[in-house]
Amino acid sequence: MDQRYIGASCPICKKEFTENDDIVVCPDCGAPYHRSCIHTVGGCILEDLHREHKSWEPPKKRAEREDPFFNDPPNRCKNCGTVNPPGSLFCEICGSPLHSPEDVSSRTPDSSGFPPFSGRNEKQPPEDYLRYGYNPFTTPFGGLDAEEEIEEVPVKELAIYVKENTHYFLPRFKTISHRQKNLPINWCGFLLGYYYLLYRKLWVAAAVVFVLSTLLGLPSLLFSLDSVFYSLTNGVSLLETLNLDEYKLIQLVNFCSFLSILLRVALGFFTNKMYMSKTLKNIKRIKGTYAGDVTAYHTALAQKGGTSKVAVIVAVCATILVSSVGSALTLNWLVSLI
Repeated sequence: MDQRYIGASCPICKKEFTENDDIVVCPDCGAPYHRSCIHTVGGCILEDLHREHKSWEPPKKRAEREDPFFNDPPNRCKNCGTVNPPGSLFCEICGSPLHSPEDVSSRTPDSSGFPPFSGRNEKQPPEDYLRYGYNPFTTPFGGLDAEEEIEEVPVKELAIYVKENTHYFLPRFKTISHRQKNLPINWCGFLLGYYYLLYRKLWVAAAVVFVLSTLLGLPSLLFSLDSVFYSLTNGVSLLETLNLDEYKLIQLVNFCSFLSILLRVALGFFTNKMYMSKTLKNIKRIKGTYAGDVTAYHTALAQKGGTSKVAVIVAVCATILVSSVGSALTLNWLVSLI
């Protein structure tokens, strides 16, 4: 029997061909049939192939074409040339993605309903893998082992919850959990303040930082209003009108500016620690809720974790709106004092 027909089945009776079968082939598409079957039907039944001018493909060739993720040896990285183990999603050396989204878009979850996350020597359903939000252009575990635990929580579960920038956070979580003296600085927390805390869903911390930042900015705002009032009244000081001591206010402004800098520095040093504490607490709480149901548990992690761009957009819009309304009300108040 022709090697192409090994493992193939007759399209009519659906029985797999054997060495002793009398096989005939459609002259148009090349599909094999039992001679008796095709004589009974009267012709090739694969009308779709004829209509689309396509040829019949052996099962092995069709599987290779339809499943490029698992049949792409050697698994060589296009960036650095490293040959990786079969089933890897990322290069073990440079972290570059080994497969394009088009290559993996047709995959479905395995029998467990959830993919293994080690990325080594395993066939991982990439559609399910990407569904949990990993950044496809970085190594998802930051060089850590997927089964390693940080304060009794596996790294792969932390990665599902964190979603974006797992390659940054997971190694820093490990550093913090080991209580090393040099805490890693989060520059986004230092520069962006409560906006970044909102982005990482640290709601309480964001609210506290917002209130503190607003209070520390009030003395400087009062000085700005004094300048506006001075220009509106041709030389009258708002501070004098309100019976405020200008020298003491300058001292208060300097002190508040110093505290603002300290607040920024504190955010730089402790944002990662706050985020780690919140992450571990939420993961353990979710795990207790979905005990025994791994798929629901991982899905809940992905939904509850991650980031919130919407919260940042709403905060920015609210800041602009409040600033606009506040400026109008303040201007009316200053005019009423004239």
